[in-house]
Amino acid sequence: MTCRRAWEHRGFTQVVITTRHRHHRNASQKGNVKSTLDLERNPRAAPPTPEAATRLGHFLLRPLQQPIHSAMSKLDVTALRFSHIINGKPAPSQRTSQVKNPATGAFLADVPVASREQLDECVAAARAAQPAWAAKSYDERAAVLNKLADELENNVALYSQLLTAEQGKPHAGAMWEIGGSVHWLRETSKLRLEETVHVDTPERRVVTRNIPLGVVAGIVPWNFPLLLGVWKIAPALQAGNTIIIKPSPFTPLVTMHFIANCQSLVPPGVLNVLNGDDSLGPWITTHPGIDKIGFTGSTETGKKVMQSASSNLKRITLELGGNDPLVVLPDVDPELIAPHIFWSAFQNNAQFCNAAKRIYIHDDVYEKVKDALVAYAKKITIGDGSDEKTQLGPIQNKLQYEKVKTFFDDSVQNGYSFALGGNFNELAGPGMFVPITIVDNPPEDSKIVTEEPFGPILPIMRWNDEEDVIKKANDTIWGLGASVWGNDTERATRIASRLEAGTVWVNEMHKYGPWIPYGGVKQSGVGVENGYAGLAGFTNYQTLSFSKKLTNFGSHPEISTASRELVLTLDRPRRLRIVSPAAAGKSDPAAGGLWESGGNCYISSIRDSTFSASLVRIHPVSFSSAFKAMRFSPKWQRAYEVVGVKEVQPTMTELPSEDIQIMRASDRLVVSNSMFEVKQGTSSDCRHALIAARAQYMRDISPANELLCEGWKLTIMRKADRTKMLVSYIGQPAMVNTKPAIRLPPFIDILNNI
Repeated sequence: MTCRRAWEHRGFTQVVITTRHRHHRNASQKGNVKSTLDLERNPRAAPPTPEAATRLGHFLLRPLQQPIHSAMSKLDVTALRFSHIINGKPAPSQRTSQVKNPATGAFLADVPVASREQLDECVAAARAAQPAWAAKSYDERAAVLNKLADELENNVALYSQLLTAEQGKPHAGAMWEIGGSVHWLRETSKLRLEETVHVDTPERRVVTRNIPLGVVAGIVPWNFPLLLGVWKIAPALQAGNTIIIKPSPFTPLVTMHFIANCQSLVPPGVLNVLNGDDSLGPWITTHPGIDKIGFTGSTETGKKVMQSASSNLKRITLELGGNDPLVVLPDVDPELIAPHIFWSAFQNNAQFCNAAKRIYIHDDVYEKVKDALVAYAKKITIGDGSDEKTQLGPIQNKLQYEKVKTFFDDSVQNGYSFALGGNFNELAGPGMFVPITIVDNPPEDSKIVTEEPFGPILPIMRWNDEEDVIKKANDTIWGLGASVWGNDTERATRIASRLEAGTVWVNEMHKYGPWIPYGGVKQSGVGVENGYAGLAGFTNYQTLSFSKKLTNFGSHPEISTASRELVLTLDRPRRLRIVSPAAAGKSDPAAGGLWESGGNCYISSIRDSTFSASLVRIHPVSFSSAFKAMRFSPKWQRAYEVVGVKEVQPTMTELPSEDIQIMRASDRLVVSNSMFEVKQGTSSDCRHALIAARAQYMRDISPANELLCEGWKLTIMRKADRTKMLVSYIGQPAMVNTKPAIRLPPFIDILNNI
């Protein structure tokens, strides 16, 4: 590769391509880049001054007083000491592991490896600290987040050198990550989750609010160890939780040093860090004292986290792998699009979950775009990130280095053509460097197309048909990001709207914001990070429903409204009419009462924990007769419970046509004669419950024999030769007035004709 200055071929865009603003040599004239390609005609802008570079596109509020590189040799990482932080104090371990520089293989530091007892101690400290932290206001917690941002900003030279030493990324990439971390802390501190007011009357108030989960664990990867740690720290603390960060064992230094330096800014136990080996992750995900896991990493590991966390139903947010497609339309300028494609794919040496990993270039411009992309890539400098000329660093760790090698080996063994590179060992040495490689139009079912390399090897493919390229772009188990590039923004937007990904960009890529929800679909993740949705993911929803004074039972206005509707539906309240005098004066030992006037109907007063009611018990008669027998008390403000019973045959037989048949599944009668009950029993309740049950057709019966309908709960209970169907109203009282969408004769007619 030709040695050029890191800024020479792209200007400051290389550093802040993922931010909201891009800087140019003549930024004052051009302003911010927009979402079309006709701006930024000069990708070879001159490099910014060191002072301007430190501003990182407005991420850092103040430039450093000295150029970063002038201080680069002053930091001796081996002189620093690293420790767990538990309850605000350093906590060493008996076991340690080594961290090495991936660019040189040189030793950097020994770091402690946490024991299970230390995890227990850390969780206990975090739980003890959480109530007091949650009791603070949003503004008080926001002030702390801004102090954490100040810590990074005031020591940016230190943290940038730590990042470069342990992760391998060049100075520009380290500065981008620190600047992003500052930005996320400050912007997240501005977010507030306000209460939602559902009811607010002189008598009653119902609100839903967000309350902290408790203790959160953040499991952070090695590609962006500081930034992705902050993505978990900032919302967790702002929502009122305490947090334990587990950095990657490959890149723990910057995170451990940052959290140690922040202990004077937060109460003890609020912000903790534990480094560990492969055992610590499973201990965290199964620990009963941890309420949520925020994980960023591979899909394979994410599945293990999800399975492990399910043991006690922890909340989880998973940001996992991707295989992002980038679609190039035929109207692009090849020279203009080439730098965009390159940095979309190779930023952070392609060790980026959201990197473009499959490039689809329209056949009309394929050769020209390929040539421009190869020409641009040849000018990129690969090397040690501490060298200011370096633009791409090494692969971060040996495991990933060997994984990337398998993609080279497979491409060579299958005879694929290389537009650039192809020799994995070209840059072999003490550092884990891999040459930039572009695979020319490999098959769609090839390993390089279907899997995620997470390294600097990129397939580019041709396309002609719009439907075909959309199908190919979506033909993956992942769905993290995607992008479409072209001057025909209408066509680009049309294609983008059909791509299956959590974030789809048009004429840009890697544009994120602390206010923008970010997450994947398919096997790229669960839940989202950032924005109000991300902040809400660190909370539980709690509804507070309360009356402002204690009233007489059954006299609540909403209950009264429902009861009045019942009475109006039944015309006017009347005395109960006895169906038959056959059983006059006979007692019903089970209920402890008498059959009035010897009829088949039994009346008694009951009172339970829900409401006062009159119970009308119908002795075995037809449903039609039962409802003709119902008449209610003239006290309109009461709620009622209505029970209808019919004798049940021990065998499953068809019901007579005049009876209710709602218990069918796949046209098979699963219940013979039945009993039904309606709580808060207006005639509308009866009508709506049975209509809902009829509409559902028993398609979705749970293992507990429960069927959830819209606003209604249907429970089927079987005992010996009896089957009971219980329909319970579980919606808001206002739903009583909902008009039925389906009629259910003859029951509706029976009710209407009472």
